[in-house]
Amino acid sequence: MMKIVKSALDGLGVYQPLRHRYKRLREISRNLATSESHKLRIRLVPENELKAKLREAVSRLTRSDGAGQLGDYLEFGVYNGTSLSCMYEVATELGIEQMRFFGFDSFQGLPRDAHKEDGGIWVRGQFSCGIETARAMLDERGVDRKRVILTKGFFVDTLNDRVVAAHGITKASIVMIDCDMYSSARTALRFIENLIDKEAVVLFDDWTAGGLDQKNLGEKKAFIEFLDAHPEFSESDMGSYGMHSKVFHIVRQA
Repeated sequence: MMKIVKSALDGLGVYQPLRHRYKRLREISRNLATSESHKLRIRLVPENELKAKLREAVSRLTRSDGAGQLGDYLEFGVYNGTSLSCMYEVATELGIEQMRFFGFDSFQGLPRDAHKEDGGIWVRGQFSCGIETARAMLDERGVDRKRVILTKGFFVDTLNDRVVAAHGITKASIVMIDCDMYSSARTALRFIENLIDKEAVVLFDDWTAGGLDQKNLGEKKAFIEFLDAHPEFSESDMGSYGMHSKVFHIVRQA
């Protein structure tokens, strides 16, 4: 019977979206029931693969000007701070001392209308993790908190010229977009458009989540629109570091 139902839903093209939404609902219910102390132990990214890709990013960006010319690391969607910690550890390993690490997150999960985007695969409150948990992760891993700026709030409220001026952000060299939804990725990309100097590496953590890339939704849709709006940028594919990720090297044409 289940095979018949699956076949029928496949024929209508709704089986995979429904399956993904069911998995997401289970995930968010587990997340809501998970204590903050347990979230400290969760690893949502493959750390070794991510660090390898970050080293590759640094290598590309320092071929002509050297490590001393690298700008800051900006991360949109921090969760418990694992990815940010990975970037800090790679920067320390490679002797990059001037880079600062910015993390932007609501720290209360996806926004209220999350279910209205990307075919309804997201859920309000999904990926919720408190800012104190993220700070505990950074401390546990020996991250120098003096070089880290965490900004709490939804992107529509926090990604603006005021935060750029307040922290003197002039150049983003490595950018992690791990905010899942189309609108959030779009807001993050608009925020960095004037912070990209000659080049930057942008990592998307949920590019293929729920098959969104095949439908030109989610982070892919936001990136396509970004490139269409900025013909001065060219991009080259740098592959991925995990199951749903995609990485690009962006160059500003003279």
